[in-house]
Amino acid sequence: HEYPRLGTMTRASIIVVEHGTVRHLAGCLEALFATELPADHFEVIVLDNASPTPIGSGLRARFPSVRWLEAKRNLGFAGGCAAAYRHARGDVVASVNPDCEVHHGWLGAILEPFASDPRVGVVGGKLLHPGGRVLQHAGGRLFSNGRSEHIGEGELDAGQHDAVRDVDYVCGAGFA
Repeated sequence: HEYPRLGTMTRASIIVVEHGTVRHLAGCLEALFATELPADHFEVIVLDNASPTPIGSGLRARFPSVRWLEAKRNLGFAGGCAAAYRHARGDVVASVNPDCEVHHGWLGAILEPFASDPRVGVVGGKLLHPGGRVLQHAGGRLFSNGRSEHIGEGELDAGQHDAVRDVDYVCGAGFA
């Protein structure tokens, strides 16, 4: 897909909030930069959320195009996202947990609903457990009694949840 750019803004800003998960960060960033879209269609911002395991200079040098930010204190996940969002230049902002490794076509797939339907406000991705065959989350349902469930949780992924559809909620581990 060809995604238009608005002025000089990048198409997407991808936020990664790191706190105590630095051992996963290189894999996450490698996967993000392996996307099918050209590098000028997205930016990656990593916020070190006052992590007890600080991000070293070697990792920063390995990913020079990342915008590295540091919080002076732990802002929590939502506060860390909000702090990083203030630096985002994209017209779509995505958030990915540092222990997630996105698939090659993830960014294009998560941007497509925004490009094709102006009513779209939030898009989530399908999450797989480590190893990539068992579903963790393919959207969520809320029931009138207050109960909720992850769609597809525990199922072997055979593409049964690949179609775009409306859901009640998405998981914060990977959404835009």
